[in-house]
Amino acid sequence: MSDLPPAPTARDLHWVAFVALRGHTTDTDLLAPLLLSTARSGDTQLVTVATRLLVDAEPRLWLSLDVSLRHVWARVGDSVLPVDEPLVLALAACHPDGHEREAAVTRLAGLDHPLVLPVLALRAADWVPQVRDRARSAVETRLGSALATLALAPMARALRARRDGRWLADRLEPAG
Repeated sequence: MSDLPPAPTARDLHWVAFVALRGHTTDTDLLAPLLLSTARSGDTQLVTVATRLLVDAEPRLWLSLDVSLRHVWARVGDSVLPVDEPLVLALAACHPDGHEREAAVTRLAGLDHPLVLPVLALRAADWVPQVRDRARSAVETRLGSALATLALAPMARALRARRDGRWLADRLEPAG
């Protein structure tokens, strides 16, 4: 893990996410390693801050962060920690290895946490069929909930242009 920076402060996380949200994709390249360092830090307060930041993140930040996280995971050459912690699993769901993404999606599907929905939505448009199918199945089980449908709608709109991204938008259209 020497390729990761030290765990950031909560202020650092918020600042980099704020700048990245303004459309500076290079800043998600800064945010991604900070999030991985946070997840590995063991600092429960910092993990809570990072988790809340991602729960509240706009879809465009997620789309850019997905790419940035893949690059960071590839650089650090590490596999996912065997922890069912939402932040760790959300970051693992953006791993470049499809097996790691699928395992993370499987574990996320069993959690009831607000961070789960945007990640499952993102992976429901994954290019690997096994990851995509597993995420879609998990999303399907949540579509009966009005709150889940409302939470999934922004990501569904953002993913619509992706090759496999129309699925979620099409599933939500009859509901709203």
